[in-house]
Amino acid sequence: MNNQFIKNSNTQEGIIASLHKKGWKFVKAREYQNTFIFKSPDEKRYLHFGDPLKIKQVIDIQKNLYKKGYPISPVLKTGNFGKFSYLLEPSLGNETYGDIFTRGIKGQMFQSFCNTVKTYFEAQAKNQLPPPMHFEVRKEVMAGNVIEENPDLDLTLIESALDKLQHRLETLPFTYSHGDFAARNILDDGVIDFEFYSIAPIGLDVFNVCAVENFWMFKKSSAEFCAKFCFEQYHQEYLIQVLGKVCSEHSLYRLLEYQNDFILFKAFWSMAYERQQAINSGDETKWRFRRAVLMHCIEKYLKDENINTFDFQSLNKI
Repeated sequence: MNNQFIKNSNTQEGIIASLHKKGWKFVKAREYQNTFIFKSPDEKRYLHFGDPLKIKQVIDIQKNLYKKGYPISPVLKTGNFGKFSYLLEPSLGNETYGDIFTRGIKGQMFQSFCNTVKTYFEAQAKNQLPPPMHFEVRKEVMAGNVIEENPDLDLTLIESALDKLQHRLETLPFTYSHGDFAARNILDDGVIDFEFYSIAPIGLDVFNVCAVENFWMFKKSSAEFCAKFCFEQYHQEYLIQVLGKVCSEHSLYRLLEYQNDFILFKAFWSMAYERQQAINSGDETKWRFRRAVLMHCIEKYLKDENINTFDFQSLNKI
């Protein structure tokens, strides 16, 4: 993998054209990082290329987490295409669990999914960190944007919930966090796509991994939901049992008492920039659903009532 392979490395378009010509398949563009991902013709390797600073961040994160025992791909090779940088990594598989579960969530497959989540959580538990000195939950959940885009929401309730969330989360151990930990980023052999990597409270990733799918349970029509699949309550309960065993082994018992906090964190985070996206797309369905979810979570949270994400479906207005 070098500039002889890439005939025109002066532009993104030239690199992409050369990759296509050699049989590499475009996978996705990460707009947040200004990078691109391609799959090799034999589907055994992935290539990330783009802005050198962004690629260096990806390389540093990936090498660090792999060294610390996280179930992720090692970095095979790094280099430059002219003014752009790249990294090469082995494939962890051809299908994520997000793809697999669209065909049905079968018992054995779900257990395999839980095993991968458990392995990831064990790596986090072995790499606990003290809370950052300047942890600001408002910044982490992009609350400023949520409030700016939704000025009609009850600011008093929002601020009360954020104060409580700040106070509770800053007492937990922290760890290296994925930030968008979901079935679509999990394969049998590991975890991919650390685009939203951060240092975050331990448990935030894994305790939300089933619940996060319910944030997509808004309706595209009167009879069709946007979510491609949805876990059942017993899936969530089974996974909590699996995670509970890891908590016991690493003296993290109290994480089981923070599930409401983790869900509210996700409710804020999933609302950020949704209003602008609704304006751009001309479709307000997701934005309105996520607004209802956020306020539902806040009200439950401030009353110390259990937040059941399986109730989100009833918040649809269609």
